[in-house]
Amino acid sequence: MKLFICVLTLFFMLIIISTVQAQNPPTRTAEGNLECEIVLDIYDGFYDWVAGVSYSGSSSPKDANQKFTPGAVTVANLNDTNGSGMGIGNNGVDATENQVLATANGRNEIDLMKLVVRKKDGTASLTGNVTLTKVSGAVRLWSTPSKSTEVNISSPLTIPASQLPKTYYIEATAASGSLQDIEFSATYNGHDDRVRATAVWVEKTNHWIERVSTPIPQQPGPLKNVGNFIRLAILRDVAKDGSLYGFGEFWKKAVPWDSDANKDKKIGGRILIEWRVFPSGAKDVASFDVTRQRKTRTWSIEYGQQVFTEQNNMNFPFEADTEPADFGQGENVEEPNDDAGSDNHEDRMPMADYLYSWDAPSTFQTYRFEGINEGNLAFKVSKSWFKEFVRVRALSSIFTNDDATLQGSRASEKFDWHCVYYTNKDAEYEMAIDNEDINYAFPKIYQGGVDVANQNLYSAAVQVTTGVNYEVGDFSFIYWGINSDGEKKLQVVRIGEDQMIATEQEYFIPATETIWNISIDGVNIVLEEQTNVDNNTFFLLSTFKTNANAKDNVLGTGSYTNFSR
Repeated sequence: MKLFICVLTLFFMLIIISTVQAQNPPTRTAEGNLECEIVLDIYDGFYDWVAGVSYSGSSSPKDANQKFTPGAVTVANLNDTNGSGMGIGNNGVDATENQVLATANGRNEIDLMKLVVRKKDGTASLTGNVTLTKVSGAVRLWSTPSKSTEVNISSPLTIPASQLPKTYYIEATAASGSLQDIEFSATYNGHDDRVRATAVWVEKTNHWIERVSTPIPQQPGPLKNVGNFIRLAILRDVAKDGSLYGFGEFWKKAVPWDSDANKDKKIGGRILIEWRVFPSGAKDVASFDVTRQRKTRTWSIEYGQQVFTEQNNMNFPFEADTEPADFGQGENVEEPNDDAGSDNHEDRMPMADYLYSWDAPSTFQTYRFEGINEGNLAFKVSKSWFKEFVRVRALSSIFTNDDATLQGSRASEKFDWHCVYYTNKDAEYEMAIDNEDINYAFPKIYQGGVDVANQNLYSAAVQVTTGVNYEVGDFSFIYWGINSDGEKKLQVVRIGEDQMIATEQEYFIPATETIWNISIDGVNIVLEEQTNVDNNTFFLLSTFKTNANAKDNVLGTGSYTNFSR
């Protein structure tokens, strides 16, 4: 009986040992007494093995206790690291190219994971062959870090032990279906060593740009665990009409320069974008960041100006540096130029495998912000085309919000969207949406050389015909007072682009008259005195005509190419 119990105990112990070894072969752990004389080393991606530059990947292999679980990490090679697609759309996918070397707009391949087959440290010379096997995963194997020469792994690869070490590079051609689903094994003399890896990719699954109040950024609901940064941004930018997204007026709150808490303070667009991370649980092996590129043209006309002033104009990083804001920016297809340190409107940590990003490009209705009084502004035009995408780093490092820096690797397609607005000064002396092909900014009043605090002392009705032959009209109406003939004298001047007087007229009306009818260069103006006009009062009036270029006021998806005024 005792013998039977001993045999039975030994039998179960063998089963247990066999099971443990099957799950955790000692050759792929940090434990000693490795049975296999051959070792597999695997390295994270995010490393330029040609130039020796890290983008969060390490030049050292994963530690022995990490190379199987959690394993190495990279992104599915569905991006355009070398810039062969010139940054336009989502062209130039690296996985479809047999060589990925930097162009003027990109980097060398950085998404391949280095795989080294070598003898165990201290092992003497070996004879015979090593078998390298792709156990699982959507991958290709290359003999050089820029791809070029593919290694056929449709069947196990035989490597003479005398040729070790051998170095290969693993390319993930699709997102992993689950964590660590990429696996390779090296077998020698009946023993093996194994490594695993995960390929991360992100898909844009939804966006909200309609001017509606749903989805409400609370749980449960249409949003999948939206982060606190995004929730706060959405609620901060809520509009008077209750809308959370879309184009128009928004930002209902009291501010230092306007205490009305029930009044919108901004004009522009609000967009929320949803991203799905693959595989599930990828936050355990990678760091994430939603970043953005933009192409922008912004112009303004101040009262008294004859031409537009350009402000903060820039091209995409992969386009020529033709605009002032371009200088100091980089040239790369994956480099952000709209992700400054104050931009925190994005999730960094996936929750339930979802990320959200938020943006609200806009202008203030009342230009008094942080002590700056920009009351001279008559018109403002802004046109922006954005490319939003997610990038990934190895989990050991985190992203910083810096423009003109390359961090990690792009892990999603670029999502194109745009926001365009035309604004002018209205009768309330605030910026308003300007939809007319030709329009005017409500007259600005000076008395004694001082900006009149109450710009509503006088009302104006202005009509501008489409037949004017100038883009910007700069008009000055000067009330000199009552002359010796008992008449009110008004001098009207339009200044041309050469800053010379283009047209000059004088008007005289009886002293008792309070309405001025003026017609000059295609502009008809009616000024009505609400109170007596002081001598030497100046009225400044600006007009702006778009010619054949209609004024877009829109928040939309897709590209935007009309960057003329």
